[in-house]
Amino acid sequence: MGEIVGPVLIGRVPRRHAARVAARHPHVWLSRETLLKQYARHPDIPLSEYEDLSWAFASDLIYGDKRAGRFHIVTAVTRDPGKPTHFKMTLKNVRNSERLFLISAHDLRPASLRKLVQSSKEIRPPS
Repeated sequence: MGEIVGPVLIGRVPRRHAARVAARHPHVWLSRETLLKQYARHPDIPLSEYEDLSWAFASDLIYGDKRAGRFHIVTAVTRDPGKPTHFKMTLKNVRNSERLFLISAHDLRPASLRKLVQSSKEIRPPS
């Protein structure tokens, strides 16, 4: 990935996902600041993985967040044995519903997935 100056488009969620948080567009953006934060916290995820996450955004495992305008998408991944089998991305509806931004992405252990499912039954629309 080259030098990022402003937000870059990294994929699209299905329109039904965007609509659940009242986002007008299904495009997902990634800021330079978030990319640097992600790389510092999760160096095991290669930077190239952020270039196109459309495959992961297509997942139907979508969970609400207590904070308005945010939701989580979880997708199954095939990795080495003993490694987490799910990948979680948190998206946020910002700028008056103009853009969805990826604000975090990381592997999800089974216990964390169970906790997410128990605490978040449905998508909560922005207040």
